[in-house]
Amino acid sequence: MQLKHADDRVCYHELPAWTKTDCNFALISMSSDRRYNEIKMNNLSVFPITHSILDANAIGGLIRSSYDLPEPLSCELMVRSVNEIYLLVAGKSKYVVRVLRHGSRNPAQLAYEVDLIRFFEEAGIAVTAPIAAMDGGYSQEIIAPEGNRYITIFEWAPGVPLWDRPETNLIEKLGEIVARMHEIAPRFSAPFPVKVDTASYILGASALFLASLQNDPDEAAFYENLIYGACSAFRALEPSQFDSGGVHSDIHMHNVFVSEDNQLTFLDWDNCGHDFLAKELAAFTWRNVYLDAPIEYNDAYLRGYGRARELTDIERANMPLFMTLRHLYVLCGMATLIPAVGRNVVGYHHSLARFRKPVEAAAEQAGLL
Repeated sequence: MQLKHADDRVCYHELPAWTKTDCNFALISMSSDRRYNEIKMNNLSVFPITHSILDANAIGGLIRSSYDLPEPLSCELMVRSVNEIYLLVAGKSKYVVRVLRHGSRNPAQLAYEVDLIRFFEEAGIAVTAPIAAMDGGYSQEIIAPEGNRYITIFEWAPGVPLWDRPETNLIEKLGEIVARMHEIAPRFSAPFPVKVDTASYILGASALFLASLQNDPDEAAFYENLIYGACSAFRALEPSQFDSGGVHSDIHMHNVFVSEDNQLTFLDWDNCGHDFLAKELAAFTWRNVYLDAPIEYNDAYLRGYGRARELTDIERANMPLFMTLRHLYVLCGMATLIPAVGRNVVGYHHSLARFRKPVEAAAEQAGLL
């Protein structure tokens, strides 16, 4: 199925419908009870499916019939996480097959992603470009037990994650490339714009996140106040004072691969959209803080960035707010994924204690505490 551009409305990053619930903790357990009662009333012998694993051979068959790729062709599951990633081998070439989880994105967002990747590719940025099917489309819709899902094939990224080769010169080079991307990002346009509405996303997901803290009322109160304070501060910003454009939104050292000849390739564009340019920098810096990476990583990244694009005074002043928002975006976003991928995601497989210190530091600098 070829994904067509829709009309000229603005598309926002949205939460799946099942995550939109009242902040009252009781409603979540009531919803579970109601669903179980529906199962009993309808005498269903099979429980509902939240997140299925598609058969790799069936995916290979679909690809064989829909894409002009050479034989021999094989497909196998490589990673099971937020989405499933399959390794596709066609002839002598490798590809990545991404299978989005049900309800995570819509056709307009997928079309925007393809357009943005191709925009940067045409500007000389190394990317894992999407592969077109024989009908000219880039994504195939399939029906899984839980509902529709979308399959997209991407080029294979050469090398290893930058995290595995954290050399200062490479991190500086990454910062400089991102700055060059930001210089041209305002020129990108798409038939169906996608806005990265971080505040709405955090607020929409906050009920599930706060519910996970119902046994720790002090922590819940801290985060509830911080969520509304940070989102209110962000919404009070004047957009015209910030440069904005089409951005990747999730650039960090695991989403950039480095080849043997030091080429840096950008992958995983799932969160792309129109946003403040400077705000994107927090994806890199926040993740390194969370992973206890040497502070030199962030220093090198920002140093490289500054060589190609100087932050404005207002952008620099709001970096602590952007760091706070990134923290809340990850925590609240991961809470929505627990039903699909479990608690073995960032922060949830142990405790939130390690999050508290870095977010307090950023929030204090932003004047939120």
